[in-house]
Amino acid sequence: MSSYLGSIVIPAYNEGRVIRRCLDAIFTGLDPDEVEVVVACNGCVDDTADEAVAAGYPVKVIDLPEPGKIGALRAGERAVSALPRVYLDADVEVTGATLRVVLAATAGDAIAARPPVRFASERSTWLVRRYYAARQVLPGIMHDLCAGGIYAFSPTARARFDEFPDVTSDDLFAARIVAADEIVVVDTDPVVVHVPRDSRSLLHILKRVYRGNEEFADAHPDLARSTTARTKRDLVQLAKNPRHTVDAIVFGGFAVAARVALRFARKPVRWERDDSSRV
Repeated sequence: MSSYLGSIVIPAYNEGRVIRRCLDAIFTGLDPDEVEVVVACNGCVDDTADEAVAAGYPVKVIDLPEPGKIGALRAGERAVSALPRVYLDADVEVTGATLRVVLAATAGDAIAARPPVRFASERSTWLVRRYYAARQVLPGIMHDLCAGGIYAFSPTARARFDEFPDVTSDDLFAARIVAADEIVVVDTDPVVVHVPRDSRSLLHILKRVYRGNEEFADAHPDLARSTTARTKRDLVQLAKNPRHTVDAIVFGGFAVAARVALRFARKPVRWERDDSSRV
């Protein structure tokens, strides 16, 4: 039986500017011998792998030649064995103390879990801040497993699939192999998500999210479930609150603009990435 609390898989693509921040946070509250951690660099053309090694923690660093988050997740999982398992985006911040609580939850009764989410929008434009002010209080979105660049699987959840399928949205796949009532948002400090600085960057990632949703629905109709109707209802209720009326309008405007832009996007589509939050 493993002596680890669990394992942490971090796919990383050109995250040289933030990977140390990610690792420093993990090992604030967790001892190196308590968890298996792997950083799966994929197709990086910067110093992500070197920075991960230079951080000085006993983590496994894989340097894959080809870009692709799914390939990185698969390789990362092959490099660790301990369960439960956390899947963590390299550009978010979550402390080891928080991870300890999440791992304990998924070692216990929780099938899948994550911490609460705080969107760090202090350096963003007014419109972006208003978008995330709405997102932060939309119950349907904020209870989902894929709300903040981190999710954890218990051994039971991980046993439900062989390996991550070829999809754009790994977190959407993760959120759909568990039922809504199997997801636990643990009562602990939040994961900090650094959001885009400007409207253009936000639209880039929203287009990627919506495209990933469409591709997932086509490839896995048995797992897909639409949340659009729920989000619309939540937005209507939010708009009735004078404190959030403007936030709801801005959120809806970005959603519509991203969907329209997606319809007219050039093919083949490149991976939309927000670099503004990594500065």
